[in-house]
Amino acid sequence: MVVYNKNIENKEKKVDMKFRVSIVDTIHLLDPGILLLISSNDDYLPAIL
Repeated sequence: MVVYNKNIENKEKKVDMKFRVSIVDTIHLLDPGILLLISSNDDYLPAIL
């Protein structure tokens, strides 16, 4: 488990970026056909587009 420090807005931006990279890797390497992402915010939209 990796723990990242939060920024001044109390958000963990490195976690968001790591998750985006994981999404892109999954799409390019595994070609899942369908990738379902359920999130409580819209931080991940640019990774999908």
